[in-house]
Amino acid sequence: MVKKFVFVKEAESLEKGINVMGIIEEKLQPRRVTTKFGEKAVVDAKIRDQSGTIKITLWEDSVDLVDNGDFVKIDGAYINEYNGTKSLNLGKFGNIEKVVFDAGTQ
Repeated sequence: MVKKFVFVKEAESLEKGINVMGIIEEKLQPRRVTTKFGEKAVVDAKIRDQSGTIKITLWEDSVDLVDNGDFVKIDGAYINEYNGTKSLNLGKFGNIEKVVFDAGTQ
């Protein structure tokens, strides 16, 4: 099955099942927060493509997967709005992975 990827600006108008690609920017320092599930690691960043930027919130295992400047592919995310700001979240079905380009040497 081929996944349909959308631009960041289009993602803002969707609710779930969002697939985007872009560059990680403005990744902040991770912090610990207390949730109803206990203390969790969380970090905020932005993902940028040619259409714009959107905040992304990464939790627990995803916190250390990417850094500023990484090109990433996000599958199955959803939009959450907190204090009037929309952000991408992975939830339990979402995935983020760093895309490494191999230019090849021949």
